[in-house]
Amino acid sequence: MTENNNEVNKNIDANIINESMHTVPEGGILSSNGYIAPTIGRPNKSCWFMSHPTYEQTLTIAQGSVGAGGQPRTYLVQGVDMDVHQKIVEALDTCYLARVVLTCSTSGHHTLWPMKLSTEENKHIAHTTAGNACEASKLDFIKLWYGGNDIGYEWKHPENSELFAKKKPDWPEEQTWADMLGKGFKQAMITDLEHPVYLSAIGKIV
Repeated sequence: MTENNNEVNKNIDANIINESMHTVPEGGILSSNGYIAPTIGRPNKSCWFMSHPTYEQTLTIAQGSVGAGGQPRTYLVQGVDMDVHQKIVEALDTCYLARVVLTCSTSGHHTLWPMKLSTEENKHIAHTTAGNACEASKLDFIKLWYGGNDIGYEWKHPENSELFAKKKPDWPEEQTWADMLGKGFKQAMITDLEHPVYLSAIGKIV
């Protein structure tokens, strides 16, 4: 009996460390002061989300990586002046104007969703259907997926609307849309001709 008690007592302090107090905050989640730093990208096809009814901004967006084996990321292109901006836009392989909106999932994860805008030279059903899906998500939760080049984006609404009504986003009131954009993109901006993504695009980085 004594041996068993000794075995238990060896771990008497095992509960002192509270691991939940030492986790790295997940991007896109509301902080304790009610401010968010949204992640960037299309909402995950496995999640239900809504879009803010009014927050949207047209921005120059790029998909880029550093070197042949680099991980592709989404960037805001905003040159320090118009000449530099134009050089960056012309050099990058994938650069386009996008309609950027704020989304929020049922778990409270916020995302900046850039939707590529059609141009006279580049029209695609994906651009139109993404915009239609966004408008639907301003009114109700949707789940979004890509149905292929002939169909574009498809979405569905939840069957139990009453259940999802309780999950509608509580959009931050004191944080401005400009601040959300700034927090989301400040670590993902291409502003000058020394940025690694630009240097990779023009062949100065392998």
